[in-house]
Amino acid sequence: MSLPSVPGLCFLLSLSGAEAQVAKGLCNWCPLHGYCVNSTHCTCNPGFISGSGKRFFTYPLEICKDIDECKPPISIYCGLNAECKNVEGSFHCRCVPGYELLSGDVQFNNSNENTCQNITSSKTPNGHTELQQIVNNFESLLTNQTFWGAGSKQEVASTASSILQNVESKVLETALRAPGQKIQKVQNSTVAVETRVVSDNCSEERKAFRLHTQMNSVDIHCIDVIQGRTQGPSAVAFISYASLGNILNATFFEKADEKDPLYLNSQVVSAAVAPRRNSSLSQSVTLTFQNLKVGGSRAGPGQVL
Repeated sequence: MSLPSVPGLCFLLSLSGAEAQVAKGLCNWCPLHGYCVNSTHCTCNPGFISGSGKRFFTYPLEICKDIDECKPPISIYCGLNAECKNVEGSFHCRCVPGYELLSGDVQFNNSNENTCQNITSSKTPNGHTELQQIVNNFESLLTNQTFWGAGSKQEVASTASSILQNVESKVLETALRAPGQKIQKVQNSTVAVETRVVSDNCSEERKAFRLHTQMNSVDIHCIDVIQGRTQGPSAVAFISYASLGNILNATFFEKADEKDPLYLNSQVVSAAVAPRRNSSLSQSVTLTFQNLKVGGSRAGPGQVL
């Protein structure tokens, strides 16, 4: 049995369906690479920006376009021998042709991860391999808790100073034996090293350059590396010790007055140049440290060195 047609009822049912469809698709007009916010506005995904420059928008013909982080005003810096590569919604860094990462990877995230090495010179016996061996040789000593725990404060201080001097000396000697490798970077769990060789009188170098190890850095003027030397290569080394600070804290500071504890809040670092000459610096040298602990993360009040 068929029911009689009720035009008014059909109209109301159709209207209710239309309203439901509008409510459900309230943000269906958000553009590609955008998404709905609070069911009222659209915004672009990270790495994209609206054509109008607005963060939130309702204009149905708005678009979300890729942000090129490699160009001004952002211009991501990837470090020496590297370049920024823009990809849709993001970017990455990569070594320039003729260079590769020590890890063998093809890309990295920022200048702090830059280990780009010359493909040819990085494989020579006097290059990266020798420098890495030096770093590895000191790792077992720096992680020997029995050795460090048995010594007096004077013995620990003397040994720590000796390590700094020995690492500096061996690292610089290695760098000078491979002048073709202007920049070398190696590290393990305890030591990180970057060296730079200047083979002329700074005519081809920038006036100043920066060396990075982990989250620390040193800024030094080129003429303070060569120190008046006009012939032969000169080198500068910057070294960070990840575990030496813990040794010094345990030996010198944790046994101090607990009411006013004292502790190192950065890694121990060392910077040196070679060949060494008896001359004073002509320009200031800037050391930048990364704090290891944020205030309040260590129990009780403390004084940071």
